[in-house]
Amino acid sequence: NFKGGKGVATMLGVLLAIYFQIGLACCATWLVILMLARISSLSALIAVLSIAVWSLIFNQISLIGLSIALSVLIFWRHRENIQRLLAGTEPKIGAKANPNQAQRFYHFSLGLDVCLIQHFDLISKKSTPF
Repeated sequence: NFKGGKGVATMLGVLLAIYFQIGLACCATWLVILMLARISSLSALIAVLSIAVWSLIFNQISLIGLSIALSVLIFWRHRENIQRLLAGTEPKIGAKANPNQAQRFYHFSLGLDVCLIQHFDLISKKSTPF
């Protein structure tokens, strides 16, 4: 019942064929974010955003226009995922749905993207010492 991911995978494959170093850097970006956050859609979105950054680093200015167009298209196609990310309900890879937990995501973009994930128990009513 595999659904999704084909557009980003195709984009990364084409990027590997045309600009191998940038494609490899974007794949590495995707993999690092996936390992940290375990959220495929977040990894894909950050990898797409990183194309422009890697294009600048590898002095491939001609790729920036294409990367902006691809970013707009992929963000449009992932709009439901983005809503779930903002709501903290996007599923993690390998995690079972648990109604007792929620996730908060803070995404800061300063050329490099960082995702901090914080879990908390919504049902727990532990008393605080204060």
